[in-house]
Amino acid sequence: MAATPAAKERPPRWGLAALVVIAIAVVGIVVASQTDNDPHRDRDPLELTDERELRTAVLAVSAVIRARDDAGEEGAVRALEALHPQSPGAADLRDSCVTTYRGKRESERLLREMRAMLPTDGGEPSAEVMARVSGMLDRSRATVQEARESHARCIGLYEAGARRLGIEPASREPAERPAR
Repeated sequence: MAATPAAKERPPRWGLAALVVIAIAVVGIVVASQTDNDPHRDRDPLELTDERELRTAVLAVSAVIRARDDAGEEGAVRALEALHPQSPGAADLRDSCVTTYRGKRESERLLREMRAMLPTDGGEPSAEVMARVSGMLDRSRATVQEARESHARCIGLYEAGARRLGIEPASREPAERPAR
């Protein structure tokens, strides 16, 4: 019996069944990978941290927080950046806090540069200047967003590390109010 032309154009039924089985398997793998069965989910992120490295990182972050002026903060951020802890928790603390504080400082620098590029006489900036300012503004926004995203991790790890080591977490002293 000869196959009809319509039968020749249809893909074999087993091909469709194989695709369905593969799709179901992929969905199953994705769902399984997103379940709460991860034994490391509730693990303390500082569990595998060398105590000496953690102490060094916590004290370096404390110095950034306690800095009284821009120069002091810049020096403290550089000192934090200079650390290269090998243990995961201390490295995560250092990296997230460097991203937070360096991002803040970089964004401030970009904003100062943008202001300096704009005419002070109230005139219109050139198209070239506006293009550069627009690019710098985009970079500044991205830097601020990245710093915001890492801030919670930085502070969470910092406070957990300080607690673990029995160190009082630093706080920024309020700026003195000018006399009236």
